[in-house]
Amino acid sequence: MRPDLILLALVGSTLAAPNPVAEPNPVVTERPTIARRGNVGGVYFTLDINFSGSPSYKIYALNTCINLSAPYLRKISSFGPDEGTLCTLYAASNCGTQSGSSTIYYPGSKDLRSHGNNWNDRIASFKCIAGRPASSVGSIPWSISRRDEIATKI
Repeated sequence: MRPDLILLALVGSTLAAPNPVAEPNPVVTERPTIARRGNVGGVYFTLDINFSGSPSYKIYALNTCINLSAPYLRKISSFGPDEGTLCTLYAASNCGTQSGSSTIYYPGSKDLRSHGNNWNDRIASFKCIAGRPASSVGSIPWSISRRDEIATKI
């Protein structure tokens, strides 16, 4: 047997084999929208009224003070906790009550100028718990169809 022929056969079969093609690994990132909300601890807020302007949605740890930072610090105009989430808004950092506080719950307020004693551009911190208010009426109701419309823009 000729070793050079065996070597040639091995090299030829290796070169003739197809190279493996990496399978695509698509990453699907699903952005939370108003329509898909419903997580206890979930809070959606924006810089402008009617839930427009730079949006933020996150599920926050319950019973934990959340201090806001730029661009949201004292700039929020719409605030909407998810169903089953009750939040206290604070005008001071570290959930201090010296500058006032206000409670808000689902569906929230599309215009914080009309919430309590005008909470537009006042929120410095907030804290949420699982729960519902004693009454079944939200702070300032807004339509589900409007939520769906906004959800398509995020």
